[in-house]
Amino acid sequence: MHHIALESVDSTNAEAQRLIAAGAVRGWTMITAHLQHAGRGRQARSWTSPPGNLYVSFIVPKDQRGEWRRPWLSGFAVALALATTVEDHIDDGADVRIKWPNDVLIANAKAGGILIEAGAAAPFLVIGIGVNLASHPPDTLYPATHVGAHRTGLLAPSAFASRLAAHLQQMIERWLADGFTPIRAEYLKKSHRPGDPLTIGASSAAPRHGNFIGIDEEGCLCLECDGAFVRFAAGNVFPTLTPSP
Repeated sequence: MHHIALESVDSTNAEAQRLIAAGAVRGWTMITAHLQHAGRGRQARSWTSPPGNLYVSFIVPKDQRGEWRRPWLSGFAVALALATTVEDHIDDGADVRIKWPNDVLIANAKAGGILIEAGAAAPFLVIGIGVNLASHPPDTLYPATHVGAHRTGLLAPSAFASRLAAHLQQMIERWLADGFTPIRAEYLKKSHRPGDPLTIGASSAAPRHGNFIGIDEEGCLCLECDGAFVRFAAGNVFPTLTPSP
């Protein structure tokens, strides 16, 4: 895998898109930066990017096998790779889980996020990943943490990135070779537990409350809401808080 290491950049995903537009990419490429000054996450949210954390984008050549017709499903494979890498680097036994669709949590606090960009005609998939290694932002909408809070000893972003690259290539190849079904089965082991009360909000609708059922073959979140089976293709998920007695 070709590695481009930058000191500073607006965002690693933006740099990846520029390289693709310039015809400068031939295969798997990893772009890392010590600093981002215009990092972004899902739904155009900004991503706080202080030094010491990991900011990385992977450029992945599109495969002609059928799963590339549904590129959004790659996010589940990427989330599994990231969750596995986080588990490799913590030593306090904290629970590592995935909040639908692809936020990675340590002890129910967000430690990493994923932004995947793919045009229908583009020959590459761009996978942006931000991981809180040395610090995390305060006062976030969803509780946050960082990997360093769950281990002893310093953790170099480059070491984490190398392990992540290995897990990611393995998981993407597995997805392409075997399809989404085995990825979905592994994802469900690390995601919400059956019956977990969740709230999902979207900009165009009022929040919905329900109990987690699973993830379907299209990657949609499935909840039981007031006795009805409801599928959600997008939205922000939070645990439903039960009022104190």
